[in-house]
Amino acid sequence: KDYETFLPTALPILICNHKPTIDVDDVAMLRRIKVISFSMIYTTPEDSNRPYDPNNPRHRLRDPNVRKKLLTKYSQEQLLVWLVQGAVKWYARGLGKLPKCMEDAFSAYCLENDKLQEFIEECCEHSPDYKTNAKLFKERFVAFAGRNVQQKDLVVMMKNRGFDHGKIRDGESVTNMYKGLRLSWHM
Repeated sequence: KDYETFLPTALPILICNHKPTIDVDDVAMLRRIKVISFSMIYTTPEDSNRPYDPNNPRHRLRDPNVRKKLLTKYSQEQLLVWLVQGAVKWYARGLGKLPKCMEDAFSAYCLENDKLQEFIEECCEHSPDYKTNAKLFKERFVAFAGRNVQQKDLVVMMKNRGFDHGKIRDGESVTNMYKGLRLSWHM
């Protein structure tokens, strides 16, 4: 592969209802993603589509005057002070550790996108004594995931999940195997 080094000039931000599918084994991609979940619903009792429910922990009352409040001179001065104080802290200390809610949202996002882990949990049985044919495992996984994967990449992905790859000799034939699991009979 030819690698290119460049100076970043933009920060792409995706605001979407459905999060894009990612490859959870792409470390470069994972270190660049931050998931910010906007889970609160701001509504009013008069909203016919989604009326305010005080028993719903995600519901918050919408302030119909928020725009007017933010446009006052006092609010704008306070907002500017808050932004400058935040910038001073950022230049002094950096961003620091991500909030737990963002770490949890990122973990959930990765789990949603981890087709290999889903396949292992749904279609395999685990035991240190089990072994499964690597070629057959790949065929079943490709059918399950609906995408192709190179065997060498699958070996690394499996190792990252704690399943070693090895060879078993039977006379003159050699079979590549994954250790620690076997395909379920009900597949």
